[in-house]
Amino acid sequence: MQALVTIPNGSAAVQQVPIPSPSHGQVRVRVKTIALNPVDALYVAKPASAPGRVVGSDFAGIVEDVGEGVTHLKVGVRVAGFMHGACQENVFPGAFAEYLAVDADLVYQVPASVNLEDAATIPLCANTATNGLFRVLGLDAPWGTRSTSADTSAGTRPAILVYSGATSVGLYAIQLARLSPSNPLIITTASPSNVAYLKSIGADHVLDYHDANWTSQARTLAREGNAEFKWALDGISEGSTVETVSQVFEGKGKIATVRGPSQWAQDGIKKGVDVEYMAAWTMLGKEFWYNGGIHFPAEPIHRALAVKLYEYLSASNPQSPLASGAFKPNKVRLMPGGLDRVTEAFPLLGVGRVTERKTGDWKPLSAEKMVYRLEQD
Repeated sequence: MQALVTIPNGSAAVQQVPIPSPSHGQVRVRVKTIALNPVDALYVAKPASAPGRVVGSDFAGIVEDVGEGVTHLKVGVRVAGFMHGACQENVFPGAFAEYLAVDADLVYQVPASVNLEDAATIPLCANTATNGLFRVLGLDAPWGTRSTSADTSAGTRPAILVYSGATSVGLYAIQLARLSPSNPLIITTASPSNVAYLKSIGADHVLDYHDANWTSQARTLAREGNAEFKWALDGISEGSTVETVSQVFEGKGKIATVRGPSQWAQDGIKKGVDVEYMAAWTMLGKEFWYNGGIHFPAEPIHRALAVKLYEYLSASNPQSPLASGAFKPNKVRLMPGGLDRVTEAFPLLGVGRVTERKTGDWKPLSAEKMVYRLEQD
C-alpha cells in the first residue's frame, strides 16, 4: 500500500509499505479521508525518530477486516479515529496511508448524516478537549451525570475560559463544555470574524484577543452573569498565553494546556492558579517516549475516557450529539490531490514558508481544518 513516510532532511514522501493485518481487538480500515493537524507537520520537519515512520493522526474510512474478539463493528461500517503518527517509535504507525489497523474501541461509528470529510476532523482535537475538560479540569462529562462541585461562591455559576476558541481544540472544547451537566458560563477569545460562529456552537461571550483589556472584560462578564471562573483551557499554550489566561481568575482556578511547560512562560502565572499539560496521545493508552527519553506511561484511565467519547459520538448511540447536530465537526477546507500533495499544506500549519497566502486553498486557516481525500466514494 501507499503511505506518507518520513525521509531524511525533515521531509516526507509517498512510499510502498506492507498492508497491516488487524490483531486481536482491532479492525483494518481502508482510509478514505485524512485531516491535518499542526503536529503532523511538526514531526516531519523535526522528527522524533529515524526516517521511515508513517506519519499522520486523523482519519476516516471503511472497516475492511475485523480481528478476533471484535463484535460491535462489521465489515463495511464507516469509522473515524486517530493514530499516534508523531510517536518516536514506529511501532505506532500513523494514519496517512491507504490502510491502517486500529483498536476497535478507539474509533467511532460515523452517523449517516455526517460525511467522511467532516468525520476525519474530529478525533484528535476532540480527544484533546475531552482530556482537558473532563480529566484535567474536572467538568462533568456529558455521557455521565452531574457530580462536580465547582467550589464557587454561594449562588454563583462556574465559568470556563476557552482561550483561542477558533482553533480545532477550542471549537470542540466549547461544544463539549456546552453539553456538560456542569453547565458553565462559556467565555472564549477569537478574532471578530469568528464571533457569530463561536456563539452558534455554544459560546456565551466571545472576546477579541487583540484587545489588551480582554481579561478584565472576561472578569466583568462573569460577574454580570453571576458566575465565577474556575477553569480555563488554553488552546495555544505558547509564550505568554498561560500567564495572560491566569489573569481571568479572581481566586483559585486551573488551566489545561495543549503544550508542555517548556513552551510557555511561568513567572507571571497568578497565585492560586494551577496549570496542567495534557496530550491527546495518552488517550490511546500506550506507553511511549519522545525526543531522547521523555517518558509517557500507559494511562488506562485516559484511554477509557477516549472510549467513552467515541461511544457518545457513535451512530450506535441513539442520543449521539453528532448524529443530531448538537455537536458539529470542524469546517472543512478540502484540499486538492491525495497523499502526494499533503506536504504542500504543511506551511499553513506553521512549518515552512508560504509565498502566497491570500486566496483559494492557501488562505490562512481560521476555524477550519484541511482535509484530503485518498479515494472518491
